[in-house]
Amino acid sequence: MWTWICVYLMNKSTYICMVGASTYYFSANKDTQGKADICLGFKWAYGKNLGSLALGSLVIPFLTVARYLIDKQRRGADCGIFACIGSCLKCFLFCISTQIDYVGKNGFAFLVISGDDFFKSCWYGFLINL
Repeated sequence: MWTWICVYLMNKSTYICMVGASTYYFSANKDTQGKADICLGFKWAYGKNLGSLALGSLVIPFLTVARYLIDKQRRGADCGIFACIGSCLKCFLFCISTQIDYVGKNGFAFLVISGDDFFKSCWYGFLINL
């Protein structure tokens, strides 16, 4: 639970910064400087996009706990083959969690621009990178 709260707070602050950057970008033109609306970021983060931020922050703690449990089992293994399999699983889960974090950040960025739900924003954020 504590891990999820930490990831949620980190993603929420990133989301608020993304809203500020996007409002600055889309309000600027060649004659005037843009205006970064951070208050709008707080409004959206605690309002209409609260569920999307919470859902997007839920996946990483599950993978972190799984990596911890596999590492604990790997360290207690007497046989070398189980330690090797445990190390490979830990590395695999680290790669998966890194990729999910990357897609999640792109999903939050697309969520700022489009206002769609989290999974649709992640899909569109993934497609932009292709």
